[in-house]
Amino acid sequence: MNSISKVIIKELQTKLITTRLVTETLIDVLIEKGLFTKDEIDDKIDNTIIKYNKLVSSEKEDIITMINKVLKELPQEYQDALEQEDYETEEEVIGSMYFGPQGEA
Repeated sequence: MNSISKVIIKELQTKLITTRLVTETLIDVLIEKGLFTKDEIDDKIDNTIIKYNKLVSSEKEDIITMINKVLKELPQEYQDALEQEDYETEEEVIGSMYFGPQGEA
């Protein structure tokens, strides 16, 4: 993996952690103020995930086709560079991420 890819992954990790912390804080505040119960929030999150998964699965084939088309239209030098890229395995990428302690939101 080249240095640009590592920088991008680090930036994404930072954004992911920030998003998670903000989300957990907002959920805690909503529960503490009595606006929602934990079960209501869990149900809403589950329903949103189900809706999103349906949307993604219905558009997955179109997205893959589009990506392959774009990759084929790249100049040959970029295609060669992509093929020579030293990609880390999923375990290496995920192993370097910090997810923090798990607990109730």
